[in-house]
Amino acid sequence: MSEKQRVVFRNSRLFDGCETPRDGVDVLVEGERIAAIEPSEHPERIAVGAEDRVVDLAGRTLMPGMFSCHFHAVFDGVTPIVAPGTGLHQPPAYMALVAGRNARTALDNGVTSTIGSSTAYGIDAQLKQAIEDGVQPGPRMLAGSSELCTTGDLPTGSMINWHMDLGNLGVVRVADGAVGFQGLVREEIKKGSEVIKVSATKGHGASFTEETMSISIPELESIVRTAHARGALVRAHTVSKVGILECARAGVDLLDHADRLDDECIDLILERDLTVIPSAMYTARTLQIYDAGLMQPFLPDPIPEMFTDVINGARADLENLHEVLPKAVAAGVRFASGDDYGTGYLFHGEYAVEHEYYVKEVGLDPLEVLRWATKNGAEAMRRADDLGTIEVGKLADLVVVDGDPVADITCLQDTNRLLAIIQGGAFYKDAFAG
Repeated sequence: MSEKQRVVFRNSRLFDGCETPRDGVDVLVEGERIAAIEPSEHPERIAVGAEDRVVDLAGRTLMPGMFSCHFHAVFDGVTPIVAPGTGLHQPPAYMALVAGRNARTALDNGVTSTIGSSTAYGIDAQLKQAIEDGVQPGPRMLAGSSELCTTGDLPTGSMINWHMDLGNLGVVRVADGAVGFQGLVREEIKKGSEVIKVSATKGHGASFTEETMSISIPELESIVRTAHARGALVRAHTVSKVGILECARAGVDLLDHADRLDDECIDLILERDLTVIPSAMYTARTLQIYDAGLMQPFLPDPIPEMFTDVINGARADLENLHEVLPKAVAAGVRFASGDDYGTGYLFHGEYAVEHEYYVKEVGLDPLEVLRWATKNGAEAMRRADDLGTIEVGKLADLVVVDGDPVADITCLQDTNRLLAIIQGGAFYKDAFAG
């Protein structure tokens, strides 16, 4: 990271995180914050001193740093046959190094903030501290917790071989009853977790979706109540309609996947002002791999017959999501970007492929999808006062793009076209230097 200084970005095509991009805009960064935004046709409005740096963007896009709101820092080629359970595939110290690499990869791709989604050994909180202490580069983080689930339910039912009688379940921690989960939440927060992950239902490409809950309502309410009392958020893997509704009623803050979203769910989500992270790219990639006949390396041989039911269910869930997402967006539901990167066939560094997917496959407006990755991400992270949009007074987390992501959403997939990445006013990447 270069040292902070006064920097004037001249002649930008400004996407501020909200509105249609505007050409001919100058932006002044002073220290770690945005100090002024003025039309380029009036350069005198931003006084430039002898020590100030002027960067002429020549019409290139200046946009907020992006968010990945479903971030598995420790995931690295995770598949159902890598280990008895995710988080057991490598020793903790090794996984911490992987998490550091993934954090740097995120920043290399213009992702300046992440929200954790299930980690092992408290690695998210430790990684966040290392980044803040300058030990290594990485995005701003909301540290995730282990994945909390009940005895015998997902993911313990599908990912853990019960006969091994494992005491350590990797990213998974198991409890039963309201008091049991209250204790787990307190322990996770003590370790530094800022968002508690709970596995509320089955589904989303990993198992067949059923209109059931994997956790009782009193247990779910205990998790939310305990987390909120200590200032932590709660996120839920919730796919079925009943799961979406019950998680919303219980006060879960972030709804992951929500594949069976419908009108009733939309109404309740709007009433409760919740954020949905659909992370549909994982399901889509699963189906792409399966349909191409390439699933064999990721499953036992021969592939279990039950997996056909999972695939058929995933296809139906994804079709529903395709149908309902435009309706939910039009209704005002807040969606945010993020997905299961780090699995065996969806990799860290591919973060921008989901933007293309939502535009080209689901048919959403690219401007809306870019809001998911910026403004909405900051709101999901509870950092909207400081991040997510380019406004005077906000932190200068910025990306300069050689291209217009509104016109061509795929340009965000090419790191060579991310000419500058700025975090808190300091250049992490600077193609304009020299």
